[in-house]
Amino acid sequence: MTSTEDMRAIVARYVACVGAGDTEGIVALYAEDATVEDPYGTPAHHGHDGIRGFYGALAGTEMSTELLTARVAGDSAAFSSECSPRPTARPSPSPPST
Repeated sequence: MTSTEDMRAIVARYVACVGAGDTEGIVALYAEDATVEDPYGTPAHHGHDGIRGFYGALAGTEMSTELLTARVAGDSAAFSSECSPRPTARPSPSPPST
């Protein structure tokens, strides 16, 4: 059984991978036969290939993420986090031509 500290570390790693757009890092956190049902009640994504397909939209994106709370009970964890796009630098306007 995974310790409470290990589960919190896994949740923190998940949030960091989401922020970094690291699809493969997210997939690695799941067992080969895992399922993801997000949001709850929608069709599940099965196994690494299904999970990779679900999280694939994050690939290469970068967001600011913050783990707000994490609750661990046995081999389950529930958490809340905040994700927001990182501001992008806008190019400086060109000076007017003379």
